[in-house]
Amino acid sequence: GRLWRMFRRMPWIDVMRLHAFTLVELLVVIALVAVVLAIALPALDQTRQRAQTAGCASNLRQIGLMINDYQTAHHGRMPALVNRNSISEPGPAIDTLLQSPNDVDLFRCPSDTTLAKQSGTSYFWNPVASGATLAQLFPAAQPRTPLPLLADKQPLHPELHDGVNILYADSQLPGQLYFTTPGK
Repeated sequence: GRLWRMFRRMPWIDVMRLHAFTLVELLVVIALVAVVLAIALPALDQTRQRAQTAGCASNLRQIGLMINDYQTAHHGRMPALVNRNSISEPGPAIDTLLQSPNDVDLFRCPSDTTLAKQSGTSYFWNPVASGATLAQLFPAAQPRTPLPLLADKQPLHPELHDGVNILYADSQLPGQLYFTTPGK
């Protein structure tokens, strides 16, 4: 009210112009918003990719805990699993043997859009570990090196060196497994 009356007393100020944007001003604002979006969208995409990679590593760690529970219950023997190319292929696979009703998406990498639907899981099981005991995998006389146990079936993470997350099994103490998923 008061400011409006003050401007009405000043005839050299166009009161209607104070309440409207010109076409040029509107185009400048739209251009600025477009530039900000052009800068922000790649950063958001990289953040999404990193979050998916972290989710995949988390899935692998959870599967590692399930494998640890399995081998503990089966006297140090790893599960005997096959890698399937199709859900219809017979044989125990990681997603069928260790599946829990609460973990529907545990065997699907967040970056995977096709593999899990076809084969039941996004992850490749190392056949060397199938049915082996910890003593066979980590002989006492040899230096202990981490064993790649599970990995993405395809390079799904461009920000990682090889594009895949890998779950390593390590047995620093006899009868105990530790799992790691290294970063870059």
